[in-house]
Amino acid sequence: GIPARIVTGYQGGDINPVDNILTVRQRDAHAWSEVWLAGQGWVRIDPTAAVSHQRIEQGIGQLLPPGRQSPAMLGNHSQLVAAWNSLKNNWNAFNTAWDMWVVSFGPERQLELLSKLGMTNPNWKKMTLVLTILFVLTGLIMMLSVWFKRSPDDPAVALYQQFCKKLARTDITKADYEGPQDFAQRAQVALPKYQQQIESITTQFTTWRYRQQDDQTLASLREEVKAFNPKR
Repeated sequence: GIPARIVTGYQGGDINPVDNILTVRQRDAHAWSEVWLAGQGWVRIDPTAAVSHQRIEQGIGQLLPPGRQSPAMLGNHSQLVAAWNSLKNNWNAFNTAWDMWVVSFGPERQLELLSKLGMTNPNWKKMTLVLTILFVLTGLIMMLSVWFKRSPDDPAVALYQQFCKKLARTDITKADYEGPQDFAQRAQVALPKYQQQIESITTQFTTWRYRQQDDQTLASLREEVKAFNPKR
């Protein structure tokens, strides 16, 4: 004689440590009962906590066998499982951000974003002003990055770039995909008179860069690059 009904929904979920958002999966689906009590209305009567308290305290994810918690090919290797979980969490965070800021970027999201930028009551005049400022700042940053391009921290790289610039004056330009040895061989063919200098500079640079860094090698490289003045 007590009115009752079955309610379906979800119980639990996992907090994604990347974006701190609760991820609820289909495996968290749950059903429980509610009964109607006079003066209280519908009251939840869920026996899960009594018959399987782990389901409530740990969530269904922790109760699954190891083979279901991660790909079976990872086995019980804790490092691989941790790497898989990290990859999965980052992928889920990316999908969440994509859904929030691209797929469902409607008026509410737009107002939320603009309010974070200090625009509580945005209108087309304010929007135009903000966009203009952003375009100008972006252009200035790009121009400054070109004009004040920093030289590399590695002194040998800076010297090697000087060497490449000197060769470029003779129309021998290093391609982005070329390594030092391949470029040296091509330059030696084009400038047979400077074969020995090109070989020596390239060898000292690769020695410093990939094998041994010492003051003598760097000093010798600096002197040879300074003395290197190729002409067609």
